[in-house]
Amino acid sequence: DAHDAGEVFTMALAEDIRYENDPVTGTAVVNRFDDADDHLQSLLSRSDWGGTWPAPPTDEQRALSQETLAAIESTESGAPSYIDPEEPVPADIGTMLADMQGADYDDERWYELLNRIATDEMLSLHNNGGFQTVGIDSIGKSQTWDSDGPAGWVNFVVGFSQRFEGTCTYAAEIVFACSWNTDLLYRFGQTVGGEALTGYTYEEQVTNEDGTTETVIRHIPYTGWYAPAINIHRSAFGGRNWEYYGEDGYLSGKLAAEQIKGLREKGVIPYLKHFAVNEQETTRNAGGLVTWVTEQAMREIYLRPFEIAVKEGKTNGMMSSFNRIGTRWAGGDYRLLTEVLRNEWGFRGAVICDYDSATPYMDNRQMASAGGDLTLGTDQSAFWRDFDAGNAEDVAILRNATKNILYATANSTGVLVSVRTGIAKWQILLYVLDAVIPAGLVVWGVFAIIQAYKKPKEEET
Repeated sequence: DAHDAGEVFTMALAEDIRYENDPVTGTAVVNRFDDADDHLQSLLSRSDWGGTWPAPPTDEQRALSQETLAAIESTESGAPSYIDPEEPVPADIGTMLADMQGADYDDERWYELLNRIATDEMLSLHNNGGFQTVGIDSIGKSQTWDSDGPAGWVNFVVGFSQRFEGTCTYAAEIVFACSWNTDLLYRFGQTVGGEALTGYTYEEQVTNEDGTTETVIRHIPYTGWYAPAINIHRSAFGGRNWEYYGEDGYLSGKLAAEQIKGLREKGVIPYLKHFAVNEQETTRNAGGLVTWVTEQAMREIYLRPFEIAVKEGKTNGMMSSFNRIGTRWAGGDYRLLTEVLRNEWGFRGAVICDYDSATPYMDNRQMASAGGDLTLGTDQSAFWRDFDAGNAEDVAILRNATKNILYATANSTGVLVSVRTGIAKWQILLYVLDAVIPAGLVVWGVFAIIQAYKKPKEEET
């Protein structure tokens, strides 16, 4: 069992091991969530299992202080004042989004691209992230389609589900995890990514400027996948355990990293979820579940799979979670989305929030200033309502979010969207085959009948 010692041995270290700087980015690793354990009464310890077992909270302990209530109701992200005074202003050379495929995140052409996007277009891109990203004609960005859930390219929302009809349904993540097979997860990612490239093809009637109409055939590959899900099986009764790998952060991270590699090879943006400490379903979005946890437990268990997926899998997408870490909403926590994810781990890409159905505590301004880029919302009520186009800080935050979305999209199937007029070649071929094959069968039948009548007469002579 986990409480009684088995074999015991002593190991002598040549020197103390200190983990002061991230080995990938060189960023200082410091405590960032000291307040997240404020209401933990005691820490369970194997050295004193009985003495540290938590007692049921008293009525006094259950009472919420005014200070804690104020922190819960606050929409502060913890971000410092954000304005980039040294943003370059490069010449307009007509760079389009497709030209930025493979470009470095710090390439100055990103600023050129941003300078040609109107503020209302940026707001629309930031706010309308429900299973899509919107198109921006001025930079050649097409609309992309995103799907929810690690079971495959599916969508349960009316109005979106038809885009994913006829797609595959795959085994649950917990089943894949039972294999301990990283190569299998890599090939799984490739398979899902290959299906993304087939996408969805449909016809649309468009009216030209001269009043004439024509048939336009659109092929839209699938781009963003809200998967893999890598939260921890904290309890055997977790409501989403089937779509998480397991209870071990290291195993979850290693499997997710390989799956992400396969997905990214095919151009899929894997929006890893739910970042972070989203280990229960009950009341998780009822005002934002408050989770109390030590920083050590966070880093060793709950953040660990995300860290491995970022550093080894190189994911360019992330989904924040409904819950709070301490009193602050995870999707609006600068410590989590910027200081840890982007600065410590080196993440480059887009962060989308979990489904925002006009949930009051999920504040768009807080999210954007914390480092969240895309709102998973499908109605107007989820918009950043108090954006001020005359406020330099607001504009800088919005431009940064736009850049992150475009960076992820430029390195995805989102630059492969095609539009054709008239009838597609494959359709023409099908029409020809539909005509030729029946005609050929008729001709063959006529000759067969003639031959059948001729044969008896030849035998009589």
